[in-house]
Parts: sequence; C-alpha cells; structure tokens
Amino acid sequence: MSEVEENAVKISLDISGKRVEGQLLRHLSPRTFSSLVRLLPITAPSIKEDRYISILANLSLQADKYTNLVKTGDIVYRPKNRSICIFLQDTRTDERMVPIGRMENIELLRDTKGSSMVKMSSVL
Repeated sequence: MSEVEENAVKISLDISGKRVEGQLLRHLSPRTFSSLVRLLPITAPSIKEDRYISILANLSLQADKYTNLVKTGDIVYRPKNRSICIFLQDTRTDERMVPIGRMENIELLRDTKGSSMVKMSSVL
C-alpha cells in the first residue's frame, strides 16, 4: 500500500534546528491529504505569527473540508495564500482553513524566530 492510500502519514518538521513530529490525517480532508502527501518532502520559508507558523510553500491543493476553528497543534492548509499553517494556540478565524493533521510537542515551536526555512517530510 502506498503512502497516499494510508489513513495517516507520520511527518517531521525541521525548523530552526528543532524537529517535531506529527501526522497528516486522511479523514480530516481526504483530497487535500492525498495532494499534500504526494508532494512531500517540502522545503520552504516560514513566518512565525503570534498564533501560528505559516509555511509559505505556494501549494495548489484540492480542498474539500473547511473549518474556521482550529486547536493548538492543528496543521491546516490555507487556500487564501496557498500555505500550510501550524497553530500554536486555539484560534477562531474569519478565514476558511482546511484541517489536514496534528503536530506533537508544539511547545518546542513557540520560541521559533520570525522567519526561517522549514522542511516537512514523511517519516518511515
């Protein structure tokens, strides 16, 4: 079975000399999940905002399930600017986001600096 056929794909995120792990979860948004998994690994610049880290990967992914309420540790696709965001706190937004996974040990990312390169890859 290929990675894209699985229900979850373990990922690692390398940023500012730190590595955190998480999962992309098919049930949250099946088409977006499949599109993203096919593109891994992704290396792109990131920007840290107050509530989230935005990976500016300029992705054009199929989006199918939207939410405007995200929890700490959620990984979402942000169609508006074609980026992946990792949320550092619970947030309600006016913008529609596509949930795609969860990160573990999110506290390791809180002291990440303003901008840096990020690598998101699948973990075997």
